[in-house]
Amino acid sequence: MHPYGNEKEEKGHRCPYLHEYDPTGKYKNGQWVNASLNTFSSELYADAAIKFIETNASNDNPFLMYVAFTSPHDPRNVLPDYGRKYGSKEITMPKNFVTQHPFDNGDLNERDEKLLPTPRVPEQVLAERANYYSMVNEVDVQIGRILDMLEKSGKADNTIIVFAADNGLCVGEHGLLGKQNLYEAAVRVPLVICGPNIPQNVTSDAYCYLYDLYPTLCDLSNIKAPTTVKGISLAQTIQNPKVKKRKDILLTYINLQRAIKKDGFKLILYNVDGQRHPQLFDLKADPMEMNNLYDNPKYSKKREELTKLLYARMASVGDFCDPTKPDWGYPTKLKWEQIVKVNP
Repeated sequence: MHPYGNEKEEKGHRCPYLHEYDPTGKYKNGQWVNASLNTFSSELYADAAIKFIETNASNDNPFLMYVAFTSPHDPRNVLPDYGRKYGSKEITMPKNFVTQHPFDNGDLNERDEKLLPTPRVPEQVLAERANYYSMVNEVDVQIGRILDMLEKSGKADNTIIVFAADNGLCVGEHGLLGKQNLYEAAVRVPLVICGPNIPQNVTSDAYCYLYDLYPTLCDLSNIKAPTTVKGISLAQTIQNPKVKKRKDILLTYINLQRAIKKDGFKLILYNVDGQRHPQLFDLKADPMEMNNLYDNPKYSKKREELTKLLYARMASVGDFCDPTKPDWGYPTKLKWEQIVKVNP
């Protein structure tokens, strides 16, 4: 299901494009859901999940259910009839709000960034954030419906539940609106895991990727993960938050941006018209990434360490961008068709 597209975009999540499950994986027969049904996209997902649980309530076989909501993705022009509706006066502006990003990050005119004019007008940003919060709340309502049905089915105490997201949005932070960047607002997402034999009310600052969930769920379910899986199980970290399987995290955005995180610091480099625009942040002291330490002499060793590590990680994962070449080998922004060819 996709919440937007061409002439249907005005109706947004009330007119999603729906594919019924196709076991062949071809998905040729999609259709626009009739907006006159007055059903929000999240309801359709939740209804399908609830039906699945009801159908399998008396079945003792293990199951895996993956529910991927498209909200709070744009367009946020139509809100559902349920859930809390936030007003812009209820929303506070993030501390790192600026009217315009301080330099060209290579993608200032893409997708979400075109939702509002630049320089950003605070009142417009607050209205956008209010709609964003409202859609987060409506998703919360639908997740609650699914969990209520799981409880009713009698399977809740024997089910591992994972809540995560694919990316965040800036919605005003750093003068940006979307996810086409490597700031924390865009790349750091929630991850909550609960279930049998999983400690409650425990948090960890261990680094991980979402693809680490596959081997983690295999471990928690006593299933051997395939040898082709690249992720690292978080099972030990779940039991002991001090166990950290990853020492650093590599972040990428097409051929325009690269970042590395280690020991609470983050280095971001850009590849825009020959410019690197280096940024170094101490995320523990500066979680909103407002104080660029790159040119601070006190952090010269950290800057050199992370630069060397970033280039090493890019090489080790087979990054199609090569930092030893001018413009990393790609002087202009790659289009999707080009990305598929250089990194299939």
